[in-house]
Amino acid sequence: MREIVQLIGTDTEKERTKIMMGDHPYAHLDRRIAVQKFQELSDWQVPIHWQLPIKVIDPQPAITVAKIDGKLPPVADRVAEGLSDINHSVFMYGWVTGLTTISSNRTIDKQIETTIENNRGTDEDLEGPMVWICDTARSLAGKEKDRKA
Repeated sequence: MREIVQLIGTDTEKERTKIMMGDHPYAHLDRRIAVQKFQELSDWQVPIHWQLPIKVIDPQPAITVAKIDGKLPPVADRVAEGLSDINHSVFMYGWVTGLTTISSNRTIDKQIETTIENNRGTDEDLEGPMVWICDTARSLAGKEKDRKA
């Protein structure tokens, strides 16, 4: 994420990323102050209880446990099959934890939705991961094509 923001982010996006990730000079800020500073740079209302800085985690254990414990619907395997490593970790982790994934990747969002709808059967309560699509999208054409993660 940091690499992408450095390549294509605006100055404001770069600053918000530093706050969000707890990078210098925001590394030791109180959570409430970090949220306030993030809000000052944001057009949208920022939740006052947002836990900053964001922690980078290994999503795979939570995804594996959710599958073993049956916390994901059977269609989750079909959804996962069509995702790259990075999209798998992001969208599947959000799904198993009930967290909303913020993305500008409408293509993956639509792919997940289509897979779920095509495999819904009679389950009208079946829900996929919660995704909030950011309207601001920019091409990552400058990124290496052969990187999977």
